Amino acid sequence: MTDIANINLDYNRPVKIADGVYWVGFYDEKSGLHPGSIRALIYQHYDPDLCGSIPNFEDIIGSDKLRVISEKTNNVFIRHYYVTSEMMSIDDMDFAYKFSSGRTLRFIKTPYAHSTGSFVTLDEQTVGAFQQRPLRQLQQPVGTLPQDGR
Repeated sequence: MTDIANINLDYNRPVKIADGVYWVGFYDEKSGLHPGSIRALIYQHYDPDLCGSIPNFEDIIGSDKLRVISEKTNNVFIRHYYVTSEMMSIDDMDFAYKFSSGRTLRFIKTPYAHSTGSFVTLDEQTVGAFQQRPLRQLQQPVGTLPQDGR
């Protein structure tokens, strides 16, 4: 396995993670990436460290076709971040999002990992899982509950 701490990555360019999957942490018109082509933003929980940027993303993307996707209990909170895009629930989407290319993302609920509406996203093509909040390590053997209320 490659030690990612020793890889020299250029964060001013898209970073390929897997086939057809890129990390993009910048906007540059010369990159060939056009924000207006983004059709959906997926939010795996409703915390402000993620959702506080929704209005900024909506402005940058500038499309009336943009959708904000999350779990139905998350959407109760997400709507308070001044979201103007249509909000969709993974529950109403049969827990999947299919791209026009045929690629499919599956949504798997993890209600005890962070909050009731938390979920992870599985890319069926690469079998890669994406999560916006790292799952807390279990400090107790599986099947037992911590005694100190954690």
